[in-house]
Amino acid sequence: MFIVQITWQDAETFGDTSWITLEEANEVASKAPPTMKSVGFVLYDDDSYIAITDSVGPNETGHVTKIPKSMISVITELFPSPQP
Repeated sequence: MFIVQITWQDAETFGDTSWITLEEANEVASKAPPTMKSVGFVLYDDDSYIAITDSVGPNETGHVTKIPKSMISVITELFPSPQP
């Protein structure tokens, strides 16, 4: 199991249950989605996505984050982790 840092472009939604003005919508639409960085233990990795978790125990893990490869710009291996 490896620990990695993933730099990726997130999808973004703006607004809630109320209407927004066209001016607000155009302002938000013209800004690029956020670039995120996630660090975690790799649980799964294939051609379409990578799955990481933040915590690993002998028989359990923390939450699982799956990131599509098409959204990823860089995956940096930080170091191999010892088996729990």
